[in-house]
Amino acid sequence: GRGREGALDGGFVYLELEGPKDLNPSYTVLAINVHVNQGRHALSFGAMKRLGAEESQRLLVEFTMQPISLASLLETGATHYCFVGSNVKFSETADSGQAGGFAYIFEN
Repeated sequence: GRGREGALDGGFVYLELEGPKDLNPSYTVLAINVHVNQGRHALSFGAMKRLGAEESQRLLVEFTMQPISLASLLETGATHYCFVGSNVKFSETADSGQAGGFAYIFEN
């Protein structure tokens, strides 16, 4: 939401399901990222890591990719995204890092 500058303004909670996904699931909190309103809407991420065709195919098979709905991302050619948990190794030079990160599939 829109809060006053310097105020907590939302964030993300990353959870891991423990046990079966039933009517009363149990989760462990893996990480919490808080967004502080600094008078602009922005999140800070590390440098982009490009994945090859094989790694991109792995994303499509092993992770739940969601269609992009934000116009600003669609304009860049992004078609799908997902969150990849911590320390997932894609290649010798690309992994998801200690905190995990978002992965995007782009047209060509």
